[in-house]
Amino acid sequence: MPDVVPQLRYLRELAMPVGLAEAMEARAIFARRGLRRPNLLDARRARIAGLHMLPPDVRLDGGLVVDVGANEGNFVTAVLSVAPNAQVIAVEPTPVPLGWLRERYGSHPGVTI
Repeated sequence: MPDVVPQLRYLRELAMPVGLAEAMEARAIFARRGLRRPNLLDARRARIAGLHMLPPDVRLDGGLVVDVGANEGNFVTAVLSVAPNAQVIAVEPTPVPLGWLRERYGSHPGVTI
């Protein structure tokens, strides 16, 4: 009888929604880098923000992150979801998104706007 386990894994991957597969992959990447293991929704958002593409030696937790063009703070949210001890400087020159950013993170101790 041939080994069916690899075939079953392949079928599982085919049946899994792409967003779920990407979130699980991102969560595994963050865990390997010693970052907080986010829930799947936060892992998906962090992947969309591109955090999984940062070089492995970039230390987010406890480090300084500068978000230039922060808009309403989605990248800030992604960083804090996997590295809650990061210090973030968020820069946004446009008044309306700046207002949203201030509402969202104005009182957060780890975020400077």
